Amino acid sequence: LKALNIWQNLYGKYHSKVAEAFMALGDLDGLSNALKIWQHIYGENHRVIALAYQLIGKIYYNRGQSPEALYHHLRALEMRRKLYGDLNADVAYSCLDVAFCYDDLSEKKKAVEYKLLYFEIRKKLFGEDYPYEGLSCEDFISIFGENCVTEFLWSTWDQMVCTPRVQNLESICIPPNAKFDSRGDCNAIIETDTGTLIGGCMNTIIPDGVTEIGWNAFKGCSGLKKIHIPDSVTKIDCYAFLDCSGLTEIRIPDSVRSIGQNAFGGCTGIKRVSIPKGLDISHSGLSDSVQIITRE
Repeated sequence: LKALNIWQNLYGKYHSKVAEAFMALGDLDGLSNALKIWQHIYGENHRVIALAYQLIGKIYYNRGQSPEALYHHLRALEMRRKLYGDLNADVAYSCLDVAFCYDDLSEKKKAVEYKLLYFEIRKKLFGEDYPYEGLSCEDFISIFGENCVTEFLWSTWDQMVCTPRVQNLESICIPPNAKFDSRGDCNAIIETDTGTLIGGCMNTIIPDGVTEIGWNAFKGCSGLKKIHIPDSVTKIDCYAFLDCSGLTEIRIPDSVRSIGQNAFGGCTGIKRVSIPKGLDISHSGLSDSVQIITRE
């Protein structure tokens, strides 16, 4: 406060030093005064003005005043896009600020939209994978419907990756993004680069080109009655069909080289499984009562 008084006496009201002193106070009044001074000096398009809007938005957000917070974070985002374009780290973090406000206002689809923008920008800037990393269960429900639940899987390196898991969902179609697709109306979620099917539902048709049925892909989907596994699949991962009690028979194609632990655990309806000669199914979770037909 003493520094503020000194700067005001030396330079008058509208000076950058005075604005910096107001910002250093860190409270709403100080930041609001700093914002007015910056606007007087620079107009409406400067990085410190965007920063002031963001800091004011954070104060409102921490106070639980989400509408006011959203207004200021949207102003910060708009200004940063004009200053830097879309591919900028500050723009990404402003998208996340906006998303949190929409979350608090229960506008989940808007929140997801800005979170996906955040992940897309970070991927383009830093080459980061998993554009859905960090989305909450509520976010996935907004995208995939109310029957979608999520769980956390340990991925490569040090990321916790949130992936969708469905229980008797009838259809899946995900919004366009750089990482996943639902090609050919297959009613599934496929990791585009690897061809791994990571989420299916009761009406999934596994398309040719899928190389792996991923961990927990159909877990708990008791409404799944039948599934055709194409010859492109080489691996059925752990728990892929866990608790799919509606399945009655499975044909494992010759292309499959490994079946993970409990891939078919809890599939109490399966009576018959056809497998290629030499395929190890000892850890697949299939019941001893299942008829195994080995093809030459």
